[in-house]
Amino acid sequence: MAGIASLLGRILPVGNPVGPALLVIRGFGTLFAAAFLADVGPVRTTSGLLHVLGFVGRSIAFGIGLFFIAGRMRYDGDWQALAPYTVATALASLAILGLFVGLGPRYAGDTSAPLSSVGGLIQRLSTLTAYTWHLVAGAWLLRGPAPSPARP
Repeated sequence: MAGIASLLGRILPVGNPVGPALLVIRGFGTLFAAAFLADVGPVRTTSGLLHVLGFVGRSIAFGIGLFFIAGRMRYDGDWQALAPYTVATALASLAILGLFVGLGPRYAGDTSAPLSSVGGLIQRLSTLTAYTWHLVAGAWLLRGPAPSPARP
């Protein structure tokens, strides 16, 4: 994630560095969430809370960061075609986060709840959305010329 963020920061036209920086933060949020176990059952633990905070933080950073990146993509002929997909991914990522915040914490991990698997399913959907964008952006990077300093 940090590698793609760094390359995008160098390849895309000069602009706001917030987008690539937020992708790096997303990477750290993913590591943070992975470092703590999710809660299982009705018991709430500090580890479970930290897991959720890492997930929410990375999702916000990813969703907002993609808007900044799409803004820079619009000004580069090589990347212009990927900008709408990037915006759609940002919107999907934030919508999935909204589902998690709206439904997940009430049901995630509580096996007696009627929608007990919703939180985990939403997290997996968020991960799929994010990594698909990373794969597409990575493939886009591979098809182009070697990275060079940002063009004015």
